[in-house]
Amino acid sequence: MISRRDFMGGVAAAGAVAASSAALAATKKAGSPAPAAAAGKIRRGVATYSYQEEVFVHTMTVEDCMREMSDIGAKHFELIAEMLVPNFPNPSTQWVDQWHGWMQKYDLHPACYTQFIDSLRTKTHVLDVEEGVQTMMRDIRLAKLLGIPRIRALVGTPIDILEATIAHLEKEDIWMGVEIHFPIPLEGHLVERLRKLAEKTDHFGFVPDFGIFQNKPNPYLRERMIRDGAITAEAAHFVENSWENKVPKDKVKADIAKMSAGPGANGFTEVTYMIQPQDPRDLLPFISKCRHIHGKTWGLTEDCVDPAIDLTQVIPVLQKGGYDGAIATEYEGQRMVQDVYPFSSVEMVRRHQVMLRRLLGEI
Repeated sequence: MISRRDFMGGVAAAGAVAASSAALAATKKAGSPAPAAAAGKIRRGVATYSYQEEVFVHTMTVEDCMREMSDIGAKHFELIAEMLVPNFPNPSTQWVDQWHGWMQKYDLHPACYTQFIDSLRTKTHVLDVEEGVQTMMRDIRLAKLLGIPRIRALVGTPIDILEATIAHLEKEDIWMGVEIHFPIPLEGHLVERLRKLAEKTDHFGFVPDFGIFQNKPNPYLRERMIRDGAITAEAAHFVENSWENKVPKDKVKADIAKMSAGPGANGFTEVTYMIQPQDPRDLLPFISKCRHIHGKTWGLTEDCVDPAIDLTQVIPVLQKGGYDGAIATEYEGQRMVQDVYPFSSVEMVRRHQVMLRRLLGEI
């Protein structure tokens, strides 16, 4: 596991990471992360969702999360308020004061607040526009109370509720971005409708999720499904090889039907064939409307490489487009590995941050 000392003083990993040890050691001595390359305005952070496993089993407190992000220089973070704020959405004055104390103590800058509209939360009806706006206002008020200038709305948030919220965003001077999440394409119908809303105001835009740039099957998902007996190793590798060689999905399904492939083989095939890598250059027209980004990962190797999402072409596009905001590491692989090693979230976030630092020219 990469310790705080290893992260800040020289990562004990093979290959490219070893070459960065001197830069990381200088960072630790100075007591702050190495400055980003002068050409960029991109900052690093973490979506606190990444620490959900540790928070759930009570091995990390809210302050532990704050300290961890500060220690690795990921100071422009995203808050999952329903996960970390006690008595959500009405924390006590004492807790709010403590929150602001943590921001000062750890030199943190809350960059974004995750909003869950939960339009199906009643048993009688889907939330109407007025109820949806009321929910939005609840979160706008809490975000402002905690000093958070941006809100991320989930990709499934009804557009009529988003449109009705814009006037409130402008009045409260807070920005909201809708997540562009796999498998939603940048050039699809939904994004086009949202883009028309974004053109009307400076208080509304997009939060791209790096999952849209997935270009390889997720090995952590594959291995978990094999361990669970959902698919055999032979069938899983057959599906992935077929996808890579562009064999039609229907033919693959017909072939695995002749194998003893496992009860989840068709589902695994569907998930694999949903991978349609987005050209990073397609993001350029949206960058001016992006003020926060999700750095999705399901896990990284010991040398801090993501086997499923290659960002080597994505980061240069963001820099070319003048992106001015944070990339918040969002680790989502907990449930794929917790049967073999339960508490890997902190480790994976640290690895992802090493990768980002490389790509941003910080080390």
